[in-house]
Amino acid sequence: MCYGWEPDDIIQIISDLRESEESKSLEIIERALEKTAIQLGEKYRSEDYPHISLQNVVQRLFTEENAHGSRVIDTKDEIVMRTEKCRIFEVFKELNGTDIGYRYKCRQDYFMVKGYDRSIRLEIEKCLMRGDNCCLHHFIQTNSDAHDR
Repeated sequence: MCYGWEPDDIIQIISDLRESEESKSLEIIERALEKTAIQLGEKYRSEDYPHISLQNVVQRLFTEENAHGSRVIDTKDEIVMRTEKCRIFEVFKELNGTDIGYRYKCRQDYFMVKGYDRSIRLEIEKCLMRGDNCCLHHFIQTNSDAHDR
C-alpha cells in the first residue's frame, strides 16, 4: 500500500459494515469522503486562482490521470466528457466492487466540482461503475458566478 486506503481495503470495510448493518458507520464514511473531495477541489481552485473556468475544472480534476481515451466536447456553457476506459473502474471491477466504487468513489466527482466552483454543476448521465458502456459527464456552467466558501 503506497498511501491511504486501497480499493480492496474499502470494499472489505464497506462489505463488513453492510453485513453488520452499520448504516451509521456507512454514512460517516460517505460524509468523510465527500469532505475530502470538496477539500481537493478547493485546493485545486486555490492553485488555479484567478484562472477559474469550466475548462480548467475538467482539465484539472478529470482528464489527467485515471481517464484514458476521453473525448471532450466543449461549448460555451457546457463540457461533455465521454470516457470509455477508466483505471479506477477496472480496479473495482476486478474486485467485484463496482457498486461500492460508484457510491464511494465516483460520487466524489460531484463534491470535487463543488469544492472547485459551486457555479459549475456536474451531471453524470452514464457511468461504467453502474454498468453503462462509458462514463458520460456533463459539466454545466450555471448563471451563478460566486463561489460560496
